[in-house]
Amino acid sequence: MPQAKDFPRLDRACLGLKAVRCESWGSFLFVNLDPAAEPLRDALGAVGEDLGPQIGDGEGVGPVCLLERRSIEVEGTGSSPSTPTSRPTM
Repeated sequence: MPQAKDFPRLDRACLGLKAVRCESWGSFLFVNLDPAAEPLRDALGAVGEDLGPQIGDGEGVGPVCLLERRSIEVEGTGSSPSTPTSRPTM
């Protein structure tokens, strides 16, 4: 830190970037601020398994398009969140 001598009581341990968890899936990078969160592969679940072969290492992946939109009832909320279903376009 420039001019550090001008700040003798500065706690340098409080400065700097916080550690975050980063995981990749194909060419996608996911940053998670919750260190206790489940691993990305577990969070992706069936989506990761279904799209994994198409995503691969990310090479040659085209745009993903919305195939259809579905609504589901979530018990206790009285709302119907929209659940898009997508697939890579070829």
